[in-house]
Amino acid sequence: MPKPRQLPEVCPVSRLKGIKIYYDNDLYEFAMLQLKLYDARAVYEGTNSRSRSTVNGLVKNFAGLINACNPDYATVLAAINRLGLSLRASIEFDHEPPLGAPSN
Repeated sequence: MPKPRQLPEVCPVSRLKGIKIYYDNDLYEFAMLQLKLYDARAVYEGTNSRSRSTVNGLVKNFAGLINACNPDYATVLAAINRLGLSLRASIEFDHEPPLGAPSN
């Protein structure tokens, strides 16, 4: 008997509220921008699939954007670890079900 399919780990974007690397909610605002840009690209390309970053990918992108020559990954990672977020979880809008979840 096959194992039931596991849904991917999800991190609602609102979980990033309150993180301050350089200013209040900077990582949350960056995540929202990234989600909106992924969705805009899907509309532009005429596709139904949606791209989502993992928490780890978000941390790397944020660190790289802020410090392109010397990314400070450890500082951003420390903020994520204080919240106990999984680095493998994909960042989603709060109202979005994960891909593969049964629809209502």
